[in-house]
Amino acid sequence: MGRAPRVHFRVVLPLSIVEQSPAELLAYGSVPIAFTVTERWRGGPVDRPYVKDYDAIAGNRPTDWPRRFDLKDWRLAAAFFGHARVGGAAVALGGVGLDGAVGPDDAVLWDLRVHPAHRGRGVGRQLLAWAGGVARAMGRVRLLAETQDINAVACRFYAANGFTCLGIEPGAYPELPGEARVVWAKELG
Repeated sequence: MGRAPRVHFRVVLPLSIVEQSPAELLAYGSVPIAFTVTERWRGGPVDRPYVKDYDAIAGNRPTDWPRRFDLKDWRLAAAFFGHARVGGAAVALGGVGLDGAVGPDDAVLWDLRVHPAHRGRGVGRQLLAWAGGVARAMGRVRLLAETQDINAVACRFYAANGFTCLGIEPGAYPELPGEARVVWAKELG
């Protein structure tokens, strides 16, 4: 008599999105944002893959935001699988960033992060839906996002989720001469 085949069960905990205050920025920033750059969006593969970590740039970590911005018009959320923090999103309802591209009816998705072990599982889509809902509830008609051409995965993510590319700006970051800014917009209707 042969052995019974092994049956593997994967327990999937429900994802919850919880709005948080800026007092939670240290915990918010505990979700890694780093990714491996292997290609440029609309530009093909890079010569040598490397790790890009936005939080490693001076003044860019979530705990640095209060020194750079007035967070009173920001909304933050954390994504949890059970008790494990697996993602986060930050929406700025005032005109922050994007060098003047933000109109009075716009909100900016300032940050979207998903833990590497949970990427590709719908966490980002649910955080994006939360961000759009928050912006709409606050009377905004458009959600803007900024990324870089070296973050091809993020570019494809925004395009797949109803965003339109407003422009690609090589040289937008003097301190990062090898990266182009990509600005995205989604009408919230």
